[in-house]
Amino acid sequence: MATLNQINASRINGARSKGPVTPKGKARVAQNGTTHGIYSTQVVLHNEETAAYLSLRQDLINDWAPVSSFELNLINDIADARWRLLRFTTLETAALDFEVERMRPEVAETFQSIDEGTRTIFAFNALILHNRTFEVLQTGIRAQHRIIDRATAQLIRFLKIRPDLAGGNSGATTTASETAPTQDQVQTAQPPASETKPAAIDNHRTKPEPAPIPQPRTAQTITPVAPSQPGTLLDRLEQALASRKPAA
Repeated sequence: MATLNQINASRINGARSKGPVTPKGKARVAQNGTTHGIYSTQVVLHNEETAAYLSLRQDLINDWAPVSSFELNLINDIADARWRLLRFTTLETAALDFEVERMRPEVAETFQSIDEGTRTIFAFNALILHNRTFEVLQTGIRAQHRIIDRATAQLIRFLKIRPDLAGGNSGATTTASETAPTQDQVQTAQPPASETKPAAIDNHRTKPEPAPIPQPRTAQTITPVAPSQPGTLLDRLEQALASRKPAA
């Protein structure tokens, strides 16, 4: 454990330091944030070819022909994302190759003969189970594809409103009166009346059926029901009871 005097001495010495002085030292310190090639802020790494990246970027510039800094920035985004996709493919291939060679002695002890496809799937499963190599790669690949798609869509929308491309001539802007069709062009473009309305086809299936003719209602005569005379049922009951009484 450091003593109090050692801690104070370290503080004094650290305060005297002004950082790297030489250009080489400053360049080395500037790369401290570059941990690995996946989330690096630097596009081209030390072990990658800068000429290949510049060629890729120049091809995109030639294809899109930007005329503003906005379009050029979008093309740079596409170039950077495309370069990182190429890097992810290289990392994926290198990871599989390394795992195949690492597992070669173990596979040789288990199998007498094995094809290269099965050997590769063993290496792939080992990478999936024991580390997050492919998970990180797939996350980075999806992110770069989103960048490319978004930048490409923005470029297409921006090119549609560019005056030199929207008007169909080089650098000359056209007004609404120049691009609007004349009355003669409109009449020429319209088809004859005989073509616009086709002749009706006499088909009994397509003809609507005539609506039924309403019949006049006839007055109905309602015959009132005569109410039953009061006491009739009681008289019949009394007669029935009287007929059942025995004679005196």
